[in-house]
Amino acid sequence: MRTALGTKYDSATRAVVQLLAERPGLRASGDPAALLTELAVVRVFAEEPGAYDAAFHTCLTAGLRRLPTMRGVVVTGSRQVNHQEGSKFRLQGPMLAVAAVGAAVPGETELLIWTNTARRLEGLLDADRRNDVVLAAHTPLRVLAVEDNRLLLAEEGAPTERALSNLRAAATARAAVDIPHNPNAARWFGALPAA
Repeated sequence: MRTALGTKYDSATRAVVQLLAERPGLRASGDPAALLTELAVVRVFAEEPGAYDAAFHTCLTAGLRRLPTMRGVVVTGSRQVNHQEGSKFRLQGPMLAVAAVGAAVPGETELLIWTNTARRLEGLLDADRRNDVVLAAHTPLRVLAVEDNRLLLAEEGAPTERALSNLRAAATARAAVDIPHNPNAARWFGALPAA
């Protein structure tokens, strides 16, 4: 992995070493070399989401399992999609999102997602990205509602009424705040499978 990623790997491992110094509990889980590599790969993905090979995704999946989960509403953007209420699908790949209702996201369609399994990246990234999360590849999602250019989604198995109530509250909160332009918002952008 170090050879494949080059300087990106070296930069990411510095951030991981700092994280492990601040959170010694993470060090207690298995082989230190594997831990370092897996978390470095998570950081590389968070900095530059995109297409990577199978070895990268294997390390990414293992690294995400080491991070704490997030339960609540996250937001991301997507190209225009034509999913209808009740549609079910699985994410084709890992997707970055942000657990800050007022965050600017790119794309024609805004996705508000109720998640129980997204992994928090706080501490692994710079302080201005403390609310970033990753939804793992193959996360099953269900469309609870379609409202103009916004999809309200929940992970499969989530209590529908509770999730929808929280998602609508988040949508109302987004409508009530002036969402600033964020030139770095492109990282919170993912492709959903076509309906």
